[in-house]
Formats: sequence, C-alpha cells, structure tokens
Amino acid sequence: MKKIFILLLLNSPLMLLAHPGHDGADGSDGYTIIHSLTHVDHLLVSGISLAILALVWLAKSKRSKLSIEKCNQ
Repeated sequence: MKKIFILLLLNSPLMLLAHPGHDGADGSDGYTIIHSLTHVDHLLVSGISLAILALVWLAKSKRSKLSIEKCNQ
C-alpha cells in the first residue's frame, strides 16, 4: 500500500497539469477559488477525493473499533 501511495504521489505532477482556462485568456478568473468552485472538472476531482478520504477514515475507525473490542474480550 505504501508503494502504491508513493508512486501516486510521485506521478501527481503529471496528473495535475493545468487545463486551458488557467491563463485567464478565455475570460475566466484563472487561479482563484471561484475557478475551482465553478468548473465541473475541479468539482468532480474534489468530490471524488473527499469521498475516498471519507471511506478511508470510516474503514480505519471501524478497524480500530474492532481491535479495541477484541482486546476487551
């Protein structure tokens, strides 16, 4: 799991290349929070990231709860 995480982390600059519109040439606001909150691609990535984070957090909390219960038995 750590190897996969490290590979994803090392490849993140390639995956995070800016799409057209960050230069403001098309009348958009470029690198502002409004840009991130109003473009579908940013909202999609943010939503997926939050969902994955929530699933990992829930899985870890369930795992720790189960280990506590096993220790108490």
